[in-house]
Amino acid sequence: MNISPNALISEALGALTRSEETTSPTEESQTSEVSGEFDTLLKSILGKDDQQSVSEEELFAALLQERVTALKGAETGAKFAELMNESRAALTKPDGYFSYEDSAKASLRALRDGGDLTAEEADKLYSEAFSAAQLDGDTSALFDDRGGPGDATVATQVLEQALLASRVMIEKYTNGEEEAAARSLDEASNTNVPGAAAGLHSSMTASPATGISDPSLALSTIEPNGNTFDGPNGFLFKPISDNQGTLAILMPEVLAYKVAGVTLRDSLGEVVEEGVSFGYGEPGTREKFSFTQQGGSYPKDLIVEVRLHDGTISRYVIPDPSQRYD
Repeated sequence: MNISPNALISEALGALTRSEETTSPTEESQTSEVSGEFDTLLKSILGKDDQQSVSEEELFAALLQERVTALKGAETGAKFAELMNESRAALTKPDGYFSYEDSAKASLRALRDGGDLTAEEADKLYSEAFSAAQLDGDTSALFDDRGGPGDATVATQVLEQALLASRVMIEKYTNGEEEAAARSLDEASNTNVPGAAAGLHSSMTASPATGISDPSLALSTIEPNGNTFDGPNGFLFKPISDNQGTLAILMPEVLAYKVAGVTLRDSLGEVVEEGVSFGYGEPGTREKFSFTQQGGSYPKDLIVEVRLHDGTISRYVIPDPSQRYD
């Protein structure tokens, strides 16, 4: 069952009012203490005060650490935090963007694959944190704070209100009043359509030591059918761009804000050139990577290697770089 954040806040405030009449001083003190511990922990994780805004992705990462700590204790919670810190350096893009969702999921997978959590426990914690982190009407995805006015992929709220709504949901899960909608930790990040990234994501194995995936175990190779990969709003290899007059490669819109980098390799796997991100053009759904030469200047059977923040790698094979592929 999906409940809007505003409804949760109203419910929480109503519950607090009713508790003045129905709760004994001892029970009220115990409830306040638990709530205070929850809020204090999440504020400490997020490094924010009550009036600062928090995004769904940030809240999700903090809630995962709280859930891990509540289930497995402070030591395992600290291990999760350490994995998150280690992943920041590896997953931060040149423009400073860092995906809290991808990092938190990779860290939780590392705990699961390292034996700290069972697969069932990991999925349950992921499902609860995902559900309790919802701040907007779209409960099928987690969004960050990047974007302009009216951007549907931005979801933020004042921290005090966000924590109140999240705490209400977590307490319901803990008390057995409700169950979070079941989700798989191995599902693709930030997509409204189940399986939308099929063919672009493959199973990944996280290293228990770092939580960062081994790229060799998260690799998929995609070959075109003639000059076609996935059609409109998908991958685009444009030999001569309209602006720079050199090779431009656009990412599929389902990978918006998920791409860590794009590398050109020759047929032997040797690096030819690293792409430079030029951000998102109209309508703002596909990230553009630019290169220094026209497509025809690159070797035949060129490989376009796309690295995602979650460690997944996809390699698009370009038989003739002088041709357009989309």
